[in-house]
Amino acid sequence: VQALIAGDVQFVYSGCTQIMTARKAGADMVILASMIPYNLYTISARPEIREPKQLIGKQIAIAQLGDTTHLSARFALQQAGINPDAVTYVQGGGTPARLAMLESGAVEAAILSGEALERVKASGMSVVINLFERKLPYCNSGIGVSKAFMAANQRTVEAFMRGIVKGNAYAREGNPEDVKMIIAKYLKTSPRDPKLIYAYNFYPKLVKSKHPSIPRDGIAFIISELAVRDKSWGDWRPEQFYDSTILDQLKDEGFLELVYQHLR
Repeated sequence: VQALIAGDVQFVYSGCTQIMTARKAGADMVILASMIPYNLYTISARPEIREPKQLIGKQIAIAQLGDTTHLSARFALQQAGINPDAVTYVQGGGTPARLAMLESGAVEAAILSGEALERVKASGMSVVINLFERKLPYCNSGIGVSKAFMAANQRTVEAFMRGIVKGNAYAREGNPEDVKMIIAKYLKTSPRDPKLIYAYNFYPKLVKSKHPSIPRDGIAFIISELAVRDKSWGDWRPEQFYDSTILDQLKDEGFLELVYQHLR
């Protein structure tokens, strides 16, 4: 997000919460689309912690204070009837780093994406709260762009979104071996790497939507949750955080479905 604000990049793929927070603070950016319209996080814990109430007074690893993992952890605790301020949040970085913190005992619990569930269970850890299986409306990650760049480069932004739509369709329904080869190239690993295969079966097949969308209900939910701690969020509406112009255009011309027809 900071790179987009600085003008170092033209697009960003980041947590919707981070994009929205920057927008509210005055940054010239909006969400173009989201690929994951529901919350895919879980709170996993050390083996001795089996129930949500046992999290009280414990440390929970998140990526960063104020980001989507922090918001999701607080919401998960609220859903379980736990005061979200009854735990200590420890900033730990991405999912692999947070999982390592949990496994080493550096923290008693961690907010993790559903992708980590297999490893959590294999290592004997417990899944205490699972938001992923409930498919709650959310804006997990979004594609952000500055409004100024979009206004001055409409065709470029449109071409970028067409590429996103095509790439998403190919990841979902393209030749599996070819897709894994492409992923392996950029991750600098083998297409037979078990972690890569698991990620392929998880994200394109189970998590990402068939089409990019603007999850208005998910954005509204984020606003309402952030407003609990900061009343000024109550003055904002979902429409102030996104621009659906290009996505609406691609939908109206039938492009979202056409890319799948070309794969058959």
